[in-house]
Amino acid sequence: YMFMTRKMLWFRRAVYDYKQTFKSSKNITTNSDCTVVHVRRSDAEMDTAGRRYLPVADYVKQMNTTKLSNPNHYIFLLTDDSNAIDEAHDF
Repeated sequence: YMFMTRKMLWFRRAVYDYKQTFKSSKNITTNSDCTVVHVRRSDAEMDTAGRRYLPVADYVKQMNTTKLSNPNHYIFLLTDDSNAIDEAHDF
């Protein structure tokens, strides 16, 4: 349990640094629009109550369509499943 819930400050720093680099490379300002999606699947697969994970398409369906059609809108995907990244490339 302690291993699974440990603070991974190095990972938090890596995500923060990636976000900063991405923002500067795309000229994203504080006025830019971004939707953050967190797709968790590993704990859903371990859940004995039968909880299933959702495809990325289900998350996208819940997003504002006006934002999705805006070329200045970005989606920041956080996930523990590489398959979710592959699915996100369809959008």
